[in-house]
Amino acid sequence: MTIWTDKRKDLALVEAERWRGVPHQPHMAEFPAGIDCIRYVNEIMVMAGVYERRPLPDYKADAGIETPDLIETEMLKHFHVITLDLSHEVEFGDIAVFPPSVKRTVHCGFLDGVNCYHAVGGHVVTKSRWQHWRHKAKLLIRFQQTGWKT
Repeated sequence: MTIWTDKRKDLALVEAERWRGVPHQPHMAEFPAGIDCIRYVNEIMVMAGVYERRPLPDYKADAGIETPDLIETEMLKHFHVITLDLSHEVEFGDIAVFPPSVKRTVHCGFLDGVNCYHAVGGHVVTKSRWQHWRHKAKLLIRFQQTGWKT
């Protein structure tokens, strides 16, 4: 069973598209000034009604070097999600999690089943074909239920 109704899908895609071309800016979600990857995913989920807005915890820009599983750990702690390895076919609303990069940051993106919407460090929010990014990903996160756990 999926949480993604047609209405929720439409809302998610409208929000994902709204941010396209906005510069990547760490620790920020201010349209059109800038946004980072986790805040971008957060904006999509909030606007789609997957969960209500709450302040996100702060994190260090190089958190990936100290805690490479930070994104999945925090999402498992706060949301009704499961993690899946990349042998699973992606579904609308999955979150792709990428391992720490050369810049020592972790990365994530919102998947629509074909495309990955993400705020790439040093670039802008973009829509990329998932097939071109899949080999760089570490795992998928899939929402099983709406709302926060805590």
